[in-house]
Amino acid sequence: MPKRIGNIYKDMCKIENIKQAIFDSARGKTKRKNVKNVLNNVNEYANKIQKILLTHTYKSPVYHTRQIYDSRSKKIRNICSTLISQIKLYFGAL
Repeated sequence: MPKRIGNIYKDMCKIENIKQAIFDSARGKTKRKNVKNVLNNVNEYANKIQKILLTHTYKSPVYHTRQIYDSRSKKIRNICSTLISQIKLYFGAL
């Protein structure tokens, strides 16, 4: 079992790590218009994310839970989802 790494928040807030996370998350989606926009302005978006992380102003969106009946396994399942509009508050219309 791998060791737990603690105190990574400072490393997570470094601009190089934020840019790498943007590039990693864009892999396989570079033809999408909103992803192209972020990649063309990667410094601007990385600075926005860094500011949000350093000022602790990020608020996670509220999750909505709904129950569905899975007829195949005859179980009731809880599905959690969030609204994308909550995320757009931070970055505008992507």
